[in-house]
Amino acid sequence: MKKAFCASCKAEIVWALTESGKPIPLDEKPEQRFVITALPDGTPGRARLKKTYQTHFVTCPNSKEHRKSR
Repeated sequence: MKKAFCASCKAEIVWALTESGKPIPLDEKPEQRFVITALPDGTPGRARLKKTYQTHFVTCPNSKEHRKSR
């Protein structure tokens, strides 16, 4: 992950790559959240507390400026 600053709101962010290889801006500080892994039969498995990162598109007050038109 590469540290940077958001071009519009100046918040500290980190850049990472999605599974498909596309860059994604994430809020710098991870949050503790429960992640549930489903068992092979589809029933819920155990809940584990993990550090997760929020996409900066959700928290940036100027995120609409950076969306690609479709």
